[in-house]
Amino acid sequence: MRENNKNNFDKINRRLLLFVIIKIISVAYIIERLYNLQIRQSEKFKKLAENNRINSMFILPNRGIIYDRYNSILADNVEQYQLIYRYTNTKDKYKHLMQIFKYLDIDNKKKEKLLKNLSINRNDFLQVVVKNDLLWKEVAKISSNITELRGVFIEVIMRRHYKSLSSSHIVGYVNTPDKNQYPKLANVPGTVVGKIGIEKSFDKKLQGKFGLKKEEVNAHGRVVKEISRVNGISGEDIKVSISKDLQEFCYNRLGDNSGSIVLLDVNSGEVLSMVSKPSFNSNDFIVGMSQDKWKNISNNELNPMFNRASLGTYPPGSIFKLIVSITAFNEKNFSPEKKYFCNGGYKFGNQIFHCWKEGGHGFVNCEEAISMSCDCYFYELSLSLGIKKISETAKLFGLGEKYLDDIFPSASGIIPNKQWKKSKFNSEWTKSDTIVASIGQGFSLSSPIQLAIMIARICTNGIQVKPKIIKDETTNKKFNKIAGLKENTYSYIKQGMFNTVNSINGTAYQSRNIAPNYFMAGKTATSQVRRITMSEREEGIKKNEDLPRKMRDHALFAGYFPHDRPRYAFSVIVEHGGSGSKTAAPIARDICKKLIKKI
Repeated sequence: MRENNKNNFDKINRRLLLFVIIKIISVAYIIERLYNLQIRQSEKFKKLAENNRINSMFILPNRGIIYDRYNSILADNVEQYQLIYRYTNTKDKYKHLMQIFKYLDIDNKKKEKLLKNLSINRNDFLQVVVKNDLLWKEVAKISSNITELRGVFIEVIMRRHYKSLSSSHIVGYVNTPDKNQYPKLANVPGTVVGKIGIEKSFDKKLQGKFGLKKEEVNAHGRVVKEISRVNGISGEDIKVSISKDLQEFCYNRLGDNSGSIVLLDVNSGEVLSMVSKPSFNSNDFIVGMSQDKWKNISNNELNPMFNRASLGTYPPGSIFKLIVSITAFNEKNFSPEKKYFCNGGYKFGNQIFHCWKEGGHGFVNCEEAISMSCDCYFYELSLSLGIKKISETAKLFGLGEKYLDDIFPSASGIIPNKQWKKSKFNSEWTKSDTIVASIGQGFSLSSPIQLAIMIARICTNGIQVKPKIIKDETTNKKFNKIAGLKENTYSYIKQGMFNTVNSINGTAYQSRNIAPNYFMAGKTATSQVRRITMSEREEGIKKNEDLPRKMRDHALFAGYFPHDRPRYAFSVIVEHGGSGSKTAAPIARDICKKLIKKI
């Protein structure tokens, strides 16, 4: 009996002991969990809490500066005040924004856009740029009422600033990033990206690297304190080959005319000037342009946004006679001294192709035909050569090719031949087409930069000069030489170009005066826009200058300087300027006078 009672008592004790042990373990577990939550993980939860009121903000880097070849600034950065509105998931954000508008000079369309952006964005925290070009009076108003404006603060940023109207097509401009193209950058207030020109092509280098700051903000979006900051890295500077001084001189020398001037260093291929006129003010695009101003630009029939230097294509006119002459020198039976007779017209079949000079030039050889620009000489010479050989030579000397198209939109122009006409019009090439092409009219089209390159290759005796617009002190690239041409070709052609300017019978003789012992060489041209109709002739309109200006021919001159030691090649195009000898050549003369100081 006693043994049974003892056994029962032992069982109860064991059960009680087990219960106590389990209870102790449970309590220990609870204590450990509480300790873990309250002590060990307190920092973790503290950080989680802080994240609700700590915001990370990008710091915009300073954009790299764009310099000319002599370190004159073309594009830099200036201080600008912008108004930022921050909200933190508040239903009153529209009310707050409307209150902010009272202190700003801002149009209704901009207001509507800002309100629309707020409605689209669902983020709990967002900052928007309300206005990025605050006036001093606006800064004063906002500052004096800042306590009434929730989530508002004024920030100093660096805004892009452009120094030269004449360089706008080269430098380009910046603007806010497109959301589809730059989805990440588009959400960073104040960010800009290059849209055209150097700004676009070298955007990554110029942009720099963003910094980051963390700020503690209260429920009203007001910054309490800055937690941390990592400053951004400024973008790289870019130096272009352009001379700001020469660029502005060439731009101003065009006067009220539209047109283009391209100036190259023939030894390096560096572009010293690349003018397109009219131009535009790059600063107008930075902070947003009004619709009225954009309409004035886009509806301007002279199209100031169009880069004539690289995209503009014009019939090369008599400048193309140099290509025909070079082609002839490669023919075994060609004699440059052989004379052709020009009586003012060349009869071919039932057609008469006129020379520009009524009554003709009489007997002329190749050199005289170049300097006096005799059309009839080249009509006959071209038929003996054929368009195939002529077009091949044109391509060797840089025509029909795009240049700097990684930076600027560029046109290849047209060097017509049999295949081109068949592909374009599904018709056969005729000898009449060859006659017209020999004087750079008809289908032929060339850009100002192509003509400058063509001249550079001629004056360097066939060195295949290629243009560059970034000034790189460390590289001195050597160009190949055009193979297969006789060496005396160049001396003969260049003598004809010298006589064009410096011989009394030359078409540019009136522009000969540069300076003692300095001589310009070149070729005049008139680029036909349209022919005078028979009905217009009957009405008394017999000369090109009798037509309305926009229907007149373009004036061209392409040349090099100085003649005895060529260093510069250039092309000048004056739209609807009429005669190349009267309008374009004097501009080239003045450029050469300016260049003497650089030699």
